[in-house]
Parts: sequence; structure tokens; C-alpha cells
Amino acid sequence: MRLSKNRNGYWVCHVRGPGGKKARFSTKKRNKKDALELLKAAKVEELEMAAEIGVLTANAVSTIMTGKKKMTVLEAVEPWKEWMGYNQFSNMTIYNYENMVKAWAYRTCKEDQPIMGITYKDIHPWINDTTVNTKVSSRDIMLCALKSFFGFCSTSGWTMGNPARLVSIDYSLFSHAQKEVERKPIFEDSEIDDLLRITAPGGSREDGFWNAAIAIARWTGLRLVDICCLEWDCLSESEKLNVWTRKRDKRVSLDLTPQCLKDALNGVEKADDVYLFPVQRRDILDPNNHSNLSHDFVKLCRRLNILGKTFHCLRATLATRLDEAGVNREKIREILGHSSTRTTDGYIRPPRKGLGLLLPQQHQQESPPPNPAPTEATA
Repeated sequence: MRLSKNRNGYWVCHVRGPGGKKARFSTKKRNKKDALELLKAAKVEELEMAAEIGVLTANAVSTIMTGKKKMTVLEAVEPWKEWMGYNQFSNMTIYNYENMVKAWAYRTCKEDQPIMGITYKDIHPWINDTTVNTKVSSRDIMLCALKSFFGFCSTSGWTMGNPARLVSIDYSLFSHAQKEVERKPIFEDSEIDDLLRITAPGGSREDGFWNAAIAIARWTGLRLVDICCLEWDCLSESEKLNVWTRKRDKRVSLDLTPQCLKDALNGVEKADDVYLFPVQRRDILDPNNHSNLSHDFVKLCRRLNILGKTFHCLRATLATRLDEAGVNREKIREILGHSSTRTTDGYIRPPRKGLGLLLPQQHQQESPPPNPAPTEATA
């Protein structure tokens, strides 16, 4: 028997059975002295004896380490949520992951089953269920949620491995429509101008927010959640808008041009000492109300007979406009805060002919100089 630390800082006990067969389990202790005392109290001798006679089972490990005859799926969800919160997962990610794991548990009738008994055969049919019209991209996220859940259970010693890692999506089972990524349309400049017009300052407080949010998204491509979480400190530099994005948890520095963008930010009433939009921030960070703002924007578009477009389409609109103006893809990636130009490519729509562009000055590129006239030496 030996102890070692895992990547989460917990001490893990390793035992060896007949024929070199190994087993391990987490003590859930970061202090080595506490881990050794726990091992004594957990009757490790019984565990080693079971290994010597070849009867070491997953249920035996679970019973010895948890003090229970079984740890069920639903019982493990709450400590898993606490772990995600400790590791700074966003509230929305925790909320979505929890619902996905519970959906799998209820659909497969595994909610009260011991985690030790779960295998990849219990996950594979659910992920590849063709009777449910779910996009392949959404199934990828579901599989990520299950991998996170069972990875936590494995580290906690409630299961001997991560069965979700053995599961993959069988793309041959799904239709082209399910495999294709839905590409949202982009806004026309006239449509954005109309949205800014009907939300001009002087109306309701909500209209004032939407006027500023639309202007910010039009010229910076910021997501709605990042706009709602803007702080007054982000305007400390006169010509820069410094934002910590919630999705990537990274800093993005954007130029504060044109003048209409500055005017939109300067027109925001100071209702809070820290945040520009405290009411909208509270709503969008609430898992139960986060979609309300998106629905409100869709209703706003319907007033102008703009259908099939969401607030996120403003992000794709900026990317497409920059690409049509000849801006380098790497520069567009930097503006949108993407980690790869492959992600940026998914936001850019095919070019359209005869489109008049209105871009911030810092995004415009000088046209290349004309080719020099051929000389006698080159002719």
C-alpha cells in the first residue's frame, strides 16, 4: 500500500492484489497525516485482505470508503455542484450540467442506482439516441457534462473509473440536419439603425439599456452576458474598453470608437457604484431568469418585423462586416476574443455584393498600393 497526491491535492491510496492487479481510492484529505488516520479508521486491512484473496470489488471499495452500501447518482450530484463552484465554474454552466446529468439519470432510470454499477453501456445509447431530434453539437456538451460528473465521482473514490470517457458520438447515425451547425443570420445596417431609433434615450429604463447594449455589441461584438456585467472601471482609459469575458475568463481590450459608442456609454445612468447595468446583471446571472433578456430582445425585433435573429447575431454581424472590409482574420479573432481563428470562421457569413460598409476607423485597413509600372528590366 502507498499514498500519492492527485492533481486536486488529495491523497490517494494504492493497493495491489494478486497477479499485480491494482486498485486505488481517494481519501479526500489534503493533509498526509489526516489521510493516514483515515486509512486506519477505514479498515484498510480488510481491503488488502480482499485484494489478496481476489474478491476485491468496486462495491467493496465504495462501502469501505464512504461508509455506505451505495452512493447513488442523485446523491453525488450535490457534492459535484459544490466542487464545480469551488473551481469557479459559472452559475450557468453548473445549472446546465446539472440538468443534463439528471436528464440522463431519469431517462435511463439510473437516478437511484449505485455509481459503481454504471458502465459505458448505460451512457452510449442515450448519447446516440436517434429518436430524439437533438443536434450533434448539443450531444457533445451533454457528453462533456457526464465526463465531468463521473470524473469527479472517480476522484472521490465512488467509482473505479470514468465510464463516460469510453463513450463517443456515432456520427453515422444522424442526419445531415442534425450534424450541421445552425448559422444565425446577420443584421442589416438599416435594421440596427431602426433598433437604436426605437430604443433612443428618453423612453423606459429598459429601452435605455437596450440602446447602449445594441451600440456596444454593434461595434465591439461583446456577448450579452459580458455587456450586462460591464463595470465602471472598464472605462478608466479614455480610448479603451477593458472587459473580462465570462465565457473564456480572459481580458479583452477594445477601442472605444466610433463616437456613437462613446455617446451610448456616457448616456448610461449611474445606478450602481460598480456595475453599469446592475439590474440586468442580476437577471442574466440567475439560472432561472437568464433567458429573459434574450426573449426581450427578440420581442424588440418583432416590433420592427425582424424575425429569426437574436442578440448573438450582432456578434456575427461585426465579424462579417470586418471580413468584408478586408480585415485580417487574426485581427478579427483578437477583437471577438476567440482562442482560435477556426471559431472566428464560424461567425463569418459569405460576402455580399454591393454592400456599403460603415466600420470603426481602427478596423479599416489601407488599400494596398498599386502595382508599379513595369520597367525595361522587368518587361
